[in-house]
Amino acid sequence: MDRNPIAVSRFLVSAAPLRVADLAADPQWHVTTTPGRRWTTVERHLERQGRSWVVGLTPAPDEDVALIVWCDGDVVGHARGREVDMCAAAVDWIDRVCADGTGSQP
Repeated sequence: MDRNPIAVSRFLVSAAPLRVADLAADPQWHVTTTPGRRWTTVERHLERQGRSWVVGLTPAPDEDVALIVWCDGDVVGHARGREVDMCAAAVDWIDRVCADGTGSQP
């Protein structure tokens, strides 16, 4: 069963796998951690064409990671899967929002 309905770009599939630690190294991503330094959320906020976007990741059961995308406060995308797949999908969302301001699939 496909647990990742959000498409991952072909560029990212061929690139080195991304992890939350890779996103955390980018100052555009905001990471929230517990006192023990375990990450609880990773978010990137964007403003494009008058719309407010948030792309977020959070740990999920069974070592999965949940991806949730909001536009103007409404959930417009979500998926759950392996960390590398969800990080790639998060970057893909960012790329699409930056490209056309809508996050639409090409």
